[in-house]
Amino acid sequence: MRRTVFYIFFISLLVYILSWVVVYFTGINKSTIPSEDTLPAVFLPISIICDRDFYLDEFVPYFTKNYHDPDDFTKPSFYLKKIDSHYVSAFPVVAPVLAVPIYLIPTVFIEFSENSLWVPFLAKLSAATFASLSSVFIFLSLKEVLSKYRAFFLSLIYATGTCTYAISSQGLWQHAPSQMFLSMAIYFILRGLKVQRLVPYAGLMLSLATLTRPPNFVIAFILTIYVLFRHRKKFLSFALLAIMPVVLWSFYNKVYFGSFFKQAYDETSFFKLWWGRFPEGFLGLWLSPSKGLLVYSPIFIFSILGVITIFKNKKVLGNANFLFRVFALIVLVMTFIMGKWYHWYGGWSFGYRMAVDITPFLIMLIVPLVHNGLIIKFSRLKLVFLVFCIYSVFVQLLGVIHFDGEWHARFDDGPKDTAWLWSVRNSEIVYYIKKGYCKISASSDKEYIKCQGLQQL
Repeated sequence: MRRTVFYIFFISLLVYILSWVVVYFTGINKSTIPSEDTLPAVFLPISIICDRDFYLDEFVPYFTKNYHDPDDFTKPSFYLKKIDSHYVSAFPVVAPVLAVPIYLIPTVFIEFSENSLWVPFLAKLSAATFASLSSVFIFLSLKEVLSKYRAFFLSLIYATGTCTYAISSQGLWQHAPSQMFLSMAIYFILRGLKVQRLVPYAGLMLSLATLTRPPNFVIAFILTIYVLFRHRKKFLSFALLAIMPVVLWSFYNKVYFGSFFKQAYDETSFFKLWWGRFPEGFLGLWLSPSKGLLVYSPIFIFSILGVITIFKNKKVLGNANFLFRVFALIVLVMTFIMGKWYHWYGGWSFGYRMAVDITPFLIMLIVPLVHNGLIIKFSRLKLVFLVFCIYSVFVQLLGVIHFDGEWHARFDDGPKDTAWLWSVRNSEIVYYIKKGYCKISASSDKEYIKCQGLQQL
């Protein structure tokens, strides 16, 4: 078991890091920072190590020069907040805090500037580490209900066939640590069906997942209700462990925002931007040619079949059946809620970024089909399953190799008119497949533009 866990972690980590290294140093894609959303998290560990605070003041000139406000070239953009005379992150800081141990030795012993390749590399290494740990806990969770070999296979599909690969592992977003904590919570709750003393640790993980990425509050709430009714004797310790990170978070808010209750996401950003059109956002997260879960990772079609199985056959997973129904509810509710976010498509990013946090639950929902032997028994279904696995991995590789924001620059018309997200011909996947072909076949920049059939940006 320990050897398998070791293999999963290091196979995932090597795939995540080496694929980027190869792509970058061969010149195929020289993009290092996937989004301005990640900037505070990328640089904040350096401030924590060197200055022992959470201020980003020393990086403001660099941000202003390279990532300035589009309406005012003299100041940085939305990703920072100015509180009194200091600049702080406009996003939660759990991810950069977790990254400090990875940044520590290079930051202390190597002198490098903001422009150094060390900075984005350490950010990617941090994200890749969290994503790999997520894969480990997915394996441990799957091992509770499947054989070791089936659990190993599905955990690798989770690692490489979902946007855990193309998004979470490639930039220091909130997603990788969010998925890590959610995967841990799944493990402790699932393992808790046999060893109840482990259930309270799920409370700690769900709290950390929520502080890492606030929309996870919905997941935490649903699983808290589950624990209240199914593990009532452990609920007090579950709640106490959940409160501990919140206390630390409150003190951070007091010091850096002036109030225990004021935090990075203010009322404007967190409560007034849920105006996405229903059912477009909900359906878009599932079916959009450029952002849909089932388009980028069609392996999740088997998750839907798994949901049907656990509702049709109450005994398919024994005493875990009800918990898997709760997982299905989480997926449904989260795609509905994130579909209401005005940027349900995730802004400038590859694939279904706004839904990547629920991939741990989606991969678990394939279990009923594998556990019941349906995929194994029917050769045609097994073939379709393998084809979908291969395609899912291919799409993620496509994102790692080619994503640079260029598709968004050409087609992104913003959240008010989202027709561009439903075009098959100009979809993100088609665009980057064509881009790859044109890069290989074109001998000059002029031929490259002509090959793509597009005007120069």
